[in-house]
Formats: sequence, structure tokens, C-alpha cells
Amino acid sequence: SSRKAGKSERENDQALCGMGIKKKVLKEGSGDTIEREQFVRVHCTGLLDNGTKFWSTRDPDQDSFEFQTGKQQVVRGFEEGVLTMKPGEVAEITCPPEMGYAGRGFHAWGIPAHATLNFTIEVLSVRN
Repeated sequence: SSRKAGKSERENDQALCGMGIKKKVLKEGSGDTIEREQFVRVHCTGLLDNGTKFWSTRDPDQDSFEFQTGKQQVVRGFEEGVLTMKPGEVAEITCPPEMGYAGRGFHAWGIPAHATLNFTIEVLSVRN
């Protein structure tokens, strides 16, 4: 029932909140929420708090990318956010530094130490 789905979405939001991650749904998805070990293809744009773009799969020389959840192939905040999403969903995920690159930063992409990361993620497809 939709009541059960609403409760689980609330639980997902509370879990993210407990990690300091914020999520804002821009477009609802449909189907099942993504689970660990699944392969997820996404479009993503990443911004620093000052609005500087550090990465976008929508740039002319880029493409969507696929990763497997639960394998630490992306920063934790990105993954935890994706694990609350459904196919077709578009959401803004804000990751505190400890859920991103923490004190190291990622200098190749111009991400300083202790940076908050703001991702807009679109889930294109999910497979087992």
C-alpha cells in the first residue's frame, strides 16, 4: 500500500538525516527503491557550496556512469543518497564533509578539504 511506501521513505529520510545527508526530490521515480549490490546508472552534477561545479556527466565530453552499490565505488554520501532513490528519480543530495572526501579533499577535481558536496542525481537504470 502507499501508506507502507510512505513510511519507508520517511525512514530513509530519517536515516540520511542521522548521517547529516540532506535529500530533496526534484522528480519522483517509480518501482522499487535501489538496494545494495545492484548496478545503478546515473547522470550527476556535483557542486561545491559556493556554486563551483566540480563534475558533471552532462558536460559535452562526459557520459552517464554505472556503479555497483555496496562496493565503495563512490563517496559514502552519494551512495547512501542513491540507496533511497528509485528508477527515474531526480534528487538533490547534500553530503557533509565526513560523507564526502572529509579532510583529504579531492584536489584533482578542485574539491578542498572539509567541503560539503551538493549532487543532483538522476537514476537512469538499475540492474542486479
